[in-house]
Amino acid sequence: MTEERHEPGSRRRDGDTEAGGLTLVDLALFLWSQKFVLLIVVGLSVALALAYALGRERVYEFTTTIELGWYQSEDTAQTLEPVEAVIAKLNNSFIPTAIERWAAELEAENGEVPGVRLIARPLTDTSLVLLSSAGTAANSHSIKRLHERVLRMLANDQRQEFELEKTRLEKELELAAIALEELEDERVQRVARKRLENKIGQAQAQIEKLADSERLIERQLASLESRQSLIEARLPELDRYIEEARASRTSAVEDAGSGADGMTLMLISSSLQEDIERQAQLEEALAVNIPNERARLENQLAEARREQLVQAEQVEEFQAELDKLLVDQERAVARQRPRVQEVRSYLDSLQVSRALIEPRRSLRPVDVSSRNLLVLAAFVGLVAALLVAGLISLARAARSQYESEKRGR
Repeated sequence: MTEERHEPGSRRRDGDTEAGGLTLVDLALFLWSQKFVLLIVVGLSVALALAYALGRERVYEFTTTIELGWYQSEDTAQTLEPVEAVIAKLNNSFIPTAIERWAAELEAENGEVPGVRLIARPLTDTSLVLLSSAGTAANSHSIKRLHERVLRMLANDQRQEFELEKTRLEKELELAAIALEELEDERVQRVARKRLENKIGQAQAQIEKLADSERLIERQLASLESRQSLIEARLPELDRYIEEARASRTSAVEDAGSGADGMTLMLISSSLQEDIERQAQLEEALAVNIPNERARLENQLAEARREQLVQAEQVEEFQAELDKLLVDQERAVARQRPRVQEVRSYLDSLQVSRALIEPRRSLRPVDVSSRNLLVLAAFVGLVAALLVAGLISLARAARSQYESEKRGR
């Protein structure tokens, strides 16, 4: 049985592991022994990265902001096509086709085609689409041409929708302009106004005619009253004449004896009969004819006055209708003018998809920076150096063991 012994002066130190294990001191000694390998590998990695960083072409981002074709609809702006549909068309059809044609043109011109990846994505909550691609500064012109080609393809695709909407707005503007012209045309207004003015004039003329009739009837009634008064004044006088004629006839009858007296009696009797008939006529006129005529004239007077009231109401109605017509025309014109301007503004604002911001290159490169590249190279070089150092150490240990076994035999 063997005992574990230590060399004189040897002792355990902090950080040591169990006997036969690897200590931090061993690791430090190992790294120090392989310092030249580590420095050479890391330096070579950094030098290669630095050479690449200095000799490479920097990659920039090229972007084009597209405003989709739109039109104004009442209070909201509507795109000619939904944004999602436009994005699908761009990524699945227009961009691949444009890249294929663009590559063919560049190959014919220069004999080489730079690799490029172009994508379209929407800008959140807007009707804007962003075309984005990456490339070197030397390819700026050709990449911008690619962006412009995609934009032209999109604009041409939306041309039909644009023309349909433009035709609709032009028709709407034409109808609105015609309606405004009719409202502002004095001849059109004059027809409706003249019709009501004629009705008012006719009603007023009828009122004047009825007023003349009323005055005539009133004069006839006054004349009838005068006639009645004359008859009433005439009847007592006529009664007296009749009484006197009767008395004269009685006296003549008593004195009748000669032919001359008979003739006188006949004349008195004839005059008396005429007076009696005249009295009867006057009494009939006073009792029957005059009341009937008065009633007829009063009825006519009342009818004329009622008709005047009816005509006056019609005049008021026609006048109110005329005033309303004028006010309605003014209001209609006031409403139609802004409508024409509104539709015209819709038509003026109608547009196909266009580049809101022309194709441009980013100010700074978008690839890995030189600093990050060197840091990454140093890290990779360190890992590689440790691996190489480990392999060298392993090879030395294997060689030492082999030589020891060989001497032992």
